[in-house]
Amino acid sequence: MKKYKLSKQFLEEFSKVPVISVACERVGISRNTLYKWKKDDDNFRKEIEKAEKLGTESITDLAQSKLILHVQRGEPWAIKFLLRNRHKNYAYPHPKDFWEDLFEKKKITGFDVVIRHAKHEPTSSIQSRKSNPDGIKV
Repeated sequence: MKKYKLSKQFLEEFSKVPVISVACERVGISRNTLYKWKKDDDNFRKEIEKAEKLGTESITDLAQSKLILHVQRGEPWAIKFLLRNRHKNYAYPHPKDFWEDLFEKKKITGFDVVIRHAKHEPTSSIQSRKSNPDGIKV
């Protein structure tokens, strides 16, 4: 009987805030206990999945309402974020393999070292060890 009551309380809390450790703490059970219940009871596992979906939707709605509030207040960052993520005319154009290409093409080939001395001494720059026949910094 105690398990039934605690599991119902857990599902209620988990549907509000879909973070297992937070819901377990609020109900007063350990994460190990929850995972044991989840492993032993397929119906309970399905109920956890439903509660997680409900909780995630709830948190997403809350975040969206906060974003809309900032847009209504005229916050430039919120307006920019909303347009870039919800309107095709303002979205960043990302090619199909954008992230893979980015990391492949942005390999470091050279660098500058800036040495700063005392407060009143000038700053000197030393080019990296990579040789460059044209004398252009890389």
